[in-house]
Amino acid sequence: MGNYFASVFTVEGNNDNCNKLPPKLIKYQCPNVVFSKEKVLEKLKDLNTSKSSGPDSIHPRILWEISNEIVQPLQIMFETSFRLGTLPRTGDQPILQPFTKRVIKLSLQIIVQLI
Repeated sequence: MGNYFASVFTVEGNNDNCNKLPPKLIKYQCPNVVFSKEKVLEKLKDLNTSKSSGPDSIHPRILWEISNEIVQPLQIMFETSFRLGTLPRTGDQPILQPFTKRVIKLSLQIIVQLI
């Protein structure tokens, strides 16, 4: 099969010139972004409460109702995330891995033997 692909595809030219190009360094300057409490609260109040929940499974109506209480933590989270250049951990990235049935059975057997 490898011979077939080798016969069908051809090597076009020598690409050694690509390795001789100088590296292009681009530094982007981000403007000063400020996440004010007022702006975060405004965005929370603009949520369409008749829509369904998103991938985080939090209904927009809940966010709208508790917007005055969560505006401070959200503002801190947005500022920290932007400053560090990382996103917070999401729910689909588990901190703990689930145990397999085999591990649970072995653990129970060890516990029973100790008792």
